[in-house]
Amino acid sequence: MPRQSTNWPPVSLPRNFPFTPTKDGWVRFWRGKTRYVCGKSVPIDQVEDHWIEKQRRLLESSPRQFEVELIVRTPSGETESRRIETDDEERVAAIVVAMQDAMGRSARSRRGRGKDTSGR
Repeated sequence: MPRQSTNWPPVSLPRNFPFTPTKDGWVRFWRGKTRYVCGKSVPIDQVEDHWIEKQRRLLESSPRQFEVELIVRTPSGETESRRIETDDEERVAAIVVAMQDAMGRSARSRRGRGKDTSGR
């Protein structure tokens, strides 16, 4: 089948369209990276469907992210708070233990092992 001739880039885009036309097709900025969505031969009304499928695959392959808030209480009763984002539960536990040992203070993580921020 011969390649379909397309007007590229499109002259008009729907209002608040989250995708950007490039020389290779459609891309979208998501979670700190520009993600390729689909080729330029895909009709504009099907780009969103391609993105939903691509996003589902990205979420399945991405590791879980944890956001942990460590609260450290000094002997005088003052508290310090530190935020850590990681995808490794064992690393979170190691950080808590290391802080307890290094500072000789009590440290605890809020919400048990951490708050899941992976979007699942």
